[in-house]
Amino acid sequence: MKNRLNDIGLGEFCLELHSGKTVDKGEVVRKIENTLALKFDYDEAGFDADGEMITDLRDNLRLPMQALHKKRGLGVSVYEGIVNYLNNASAPELVNIESTFYDNLTAKKLKEYETMLLTAQAAAKECGGVYRSPFSDVNLTECDLKIKRSVQFSAEVVIAELKHLKNYIALFLETFNQKISTFTSRKLTDLITIVRTLSNGALKAFFTCDERDFYVFYNANIRYDTRVKNWLCHFKGLPDLSKISDGLEEEIADFADDYRLSRNLTAAVKRISRLAKSPIKAGEELAWVQRALE
Repeated sequence: MKNRLNDIGLGEFCLELHSGKTVDKGEVVRKIENTLALKFDYDEAGFDADGEMITDLRDNLRLPMQALHKKRGLGVSVYEGIVNYLNNASAPELVNIESTFYDNLTAKKLKEYETMLLTAQAAAKECGGVYRSPFSDVNLTECDLKIKRSVQFSAEVVIAELKHLKNYIALFLETFNQKISTFTSRKLTDLITIVRTLSNGALKAFFTCDERDFYVFYNANIRYDTRVKNWLCHFKGLPDLSKISDGLEEEIADFADDYRLSRNLTAAVKRISRLAKSPIKAGEELAWVQRALE
């Protein structure tokens, strides 16, 4: 403790009475005399300068704390903003608007929502603004009674067709033991492609084969999926060996000691190495070539 006080310039104003050293009365008297003698070295100008320096240093050290807790244009400090962000870190990124919202939407309500969004956007400008708003495509258009009725009739037809589509999808997915959480335009396009493929007879041979052939195909497909999954654990994709695959298995056996003697094997190893997530271990090159062929 005494050494720490000495380091900050207060050691001369303290007596070391609680250490393990033997107290020497003469030493204590000398320390008191030294402390009293310091008053004659008092420099008023230097004292004031040191005081100003310490004040400036204290103010500079206080600035980051003041900036952190200063109320900003958002009505909160940076510290409060960080705390609020962490408290809402698990909140959904976008607001989910139910379909019933649009049923009761009026020009007055829309104006109120737009004002609220503009206020939020202005307040959040320091944070980068408001993006991907769920209200971005919401709008109202004045129209006459004829157009209104036409839109209503068209909307009823669309809603009815969507219900039919929903029922068809449910039956289709149940037939093939599949599930879907969110139905998008892309998934609808893929579904139409699947239906056309099933209806044009291209898979007729597949569905008319006997049970034994189907069982062989099913097991082969499982083995293929397993090997591809294992392959993709080590590589970024499947290599294209179609142009050099002829006779490659025989060359693997002929050049097992040194595959570099075969131009085709060397090319195959290079193509596989480019796709490797980590360098292929020495001696395993031909094994991976064999797996790629399979």
